[in-house]
Amino acid sequence: MKTYDELKAMTTEDLICYVLELQEKSELKERQSDCFYKQLKSVECEYNSFKNAIKSILELTGKDENI
Repeated sequence: MKTYDELKAMTTEDLICYVLELQEKSELKERQSDCFYKQLKSVECEYNSFKNAIKSILELTGKDENI
């Protein structure tokens, strides 16, 4: 993070390069965040499927008193 004085001392070309660099970093973080969220949802879906399968097995065997 640059200070106000550092930014003020930069040329227009330097500021443009700095903004483009920050935009690129921001887009990368957004893509990583989206990827993480999709993986989390996938694991959550698999967990729920497994949980429901176990629940169904317990119901079929008559051992569902504590579900």
